[in-house]
Amino acid sequence: MEKNKYYVVYKKIDRLEVGFTFDRDIFTSEGSLLFSNGHSISKEDLLTLKSRIDNFVFHETDVMPGEKEREMVSTEDINPDIDNHIDNREISSIPFGKEGLNLLVESDIVKYLNKLQLRDTKLYLPTNPEFRNSITDLAIGDRDREYKEWINNHYTSNLTNFRQTMIAIANGETKNIDRIKLIVKSFISIFRNDKTMLVNLASSNSGDGEYIFKHSFNVCLLVIGFATQLGYDEVEVEEIAISALLSDIGMLFISDEIRKKDEMLNNREWYEIKKHPLLTVEICRKLNNVPKVALFVALQIHEKINGSGYPQGISNIMIHPYTKIVQICDIYDALISERPYRKEHSPFEAIEILLKLANNRSLERKMAIAFIQYISIFPIGTLVKLSDSRIGKVIATNNTDLKRPKLSIVIDSMGNRIDPSKAYVFDLAKNSGIKIEQSISVSLFNNIDIMDGF
Repeated sequence: MEKNKYYVVYKKIDRLEVGFTFDRDIFTSEGSLLFSNGHSISKEDLLTLKSRIDNFVFHETDVMPGEKEREMVSTEDINPDIDNHIDNREISSIPFGKEGLNLLVESDIVKYLNKLQLRDTKLYLPTNPEFRNSITDLAIGDRDREYKEWINNHYTSNLTNFRQTMIAIANGETKNIDRIKLIVKSFISIFRNDKTMLVNLASSNSGDGEYIFKHSFNVCLLVIGFATQLGYDEVEVEEIAISALLSDIGMLFISDEIRKKDEMLNNREWYEIKKHPLLTVEICRKLNNVPKVALFVALQIHEKINGSGYPQGISNIMIHPYTKIVQICDIYDALISERPYRKEHSPFEAIEILLKLANNRSLERKMAIAFIQYISIFPIGTLVKLSDSRIGKVIATNNTDLKRPKLSIVIDSMGNRIDPSKAYVFDLAKNSGIKIEQSISVSLFNNIDIMDGF
C-alpha cells in the first residue's frame, strides 16, 4: 500500500446486489483493485466475489468519501514566532503544584490560542447536514456472527494500537499520528453503514485498556455520532474525533500515585491534575499534521460555561464549539466508567447528572439537550429491567418517546439467560402495558457480551 493511503471497509459482500454501482474504487484487503468507480455489479461479479474474495471489500482513501476537498488546518500553521515549547523530557522539571500550573497557564501558546479563539469561533459551527443524511443503520438480522466478531476484533485491536501510539508519543518516540487518523477513519466508515454500533461499542467493558486509553477511545466513538447529528460534515467530524483521541495524553505525565488515587486529592495533587490539559497542548503542538482545533479541545475540555472549570477558568464565549462537543462526551463516558474512588453510574443516571450540570451552567444547556436527544435517556447498549421482570438491551431509541425504546430481550421473566441466537426484539412503543422499571449496570452481567442482542 502507498504511504498515507488507507484501506477502509466499504461493504460486506453478501450485502451487494446485482445492479449496485460503486461510487469509488474498490480493492481487496491487500490493496489489489477489484472494481473501478462507476462499475455496476453483475451476477458474474457476485459469483466471483463469493468464490475468490473474503467477506469484505475495501476502498482506498486519503480523504473519506463525501468530504470536502480541503485540508485540515494543522498545528504547523500555528504562529511560527511561538517557539518556546516544552520538550517531553523537560515536563518532569516543571515545578510541582500551583507554581507549575501558573507557569503553564502563562505560556505564549495559551495566550495565542485564547486570542485566536475569539477570532475564529464562527468558522467552526455546523453548516452542512449532508453527511448526517447519508448515514444508514443495520437491523438485527443484518449483523451476522462474522460481522459481530469482526467489529469486536476491530474495536479491541484499534484500542491496542491507540494505546501503543499514545505511549510512543508521550515517550518522544514518534511525532506521527497516521495511526490515529486511520483509527478515526475506520470507525467513521463503520458509523456510515451502522450508526447505532458506535454507541454500543462505547459502552463496552471489553478490550485492553487502562482507563486513560479506553476513556479517550470511547469518547472518540461518541463524538463521531454526536458531531454528525449536530450537522458537521465528514472532514469536521474527523477533526473533532482526532481531537478527542488526543485530548488526554497529558495525563500520561501525571504520576500514577495521583492519577489512580482512590481517595480525595489534596490541593497540591489537584494542581497537578489541572496541569494535564496544558501538557496535552505542549505535546500536540509538536506532532505532525494535527488539526489546529485539537489544541483548543485539549486546552479547554475541563472548562465550564460558568467559568468554574480549569486550567484557566474561562467561560462560555471563550470555549470552542468543538470543545463543547468533546466535553459532554468526555463527561458522559467518565460517569458510566468505574473509577478508583467510585462505582460507575448507569447511563440513565449519567443523563440525569448531565442535566444537573446544564442547569447549574457547568455545561451549555442546548448542547446537553442535543446530546440527550442523540443518545436518549436509555442509550444504545443499556440494560433495562421491565415491569414483567424481563431484562432487555436497548438497540434503538424512540425519538417521539425517549422512555419507550426498542429492546432485544436477553433474560426472561424467570431470570434465565436467553441464548443469543434466540434473542428477540421487543418494541416498547408498541407495548404500552409494559414499562421500564430501572436501568441496570452491564457489569452486573458478565455473561452478556457487548454484541448480544445486536
